[in-house]
Amino acid sequence: MSSDEIAAVSHALSDATRLAVLDVLVRGRDAACCSPSDDCCPDAVCVCDIEQRLGLQQSKVSYHLKELKDAGLVVETKRGRWNYYDVRDSRLLEYATAVLGMIGASFIPPRPT
Repeated sequence: MSSDEIAAVSHALSDATRLAVLDVLVRGRDAACCSPSDDCCPDAVCVCDIEQRLGLQQSKVSYHLKELKDAGLVVETKRGRWNYYDVRDSRLLEYATAVLGMIGASFIPPRPT
């Protein structure tokens, strides 16, 4: 992962609302109003579900999803008039590995005993 990619992901993760959106995506969908009924994206979450869970307007959710998508942290699947979003776990792992590689494992404090 390049320095520019690390910076882009760090920027995307630096906003509390984006972290809340990402948390909803990580937790996955439940019996939500717009959940897909087929196998296209079994863990994906619809924008309206994020709106409902976080109490945000659609435009705000869409803006933050775009930031997360541009950083490569989420993937979008379009099904008819609905858009579903899911976390790219591999991108988060790649980011965490790159950051740990930059700072070195010696900077990680030991766990309390």
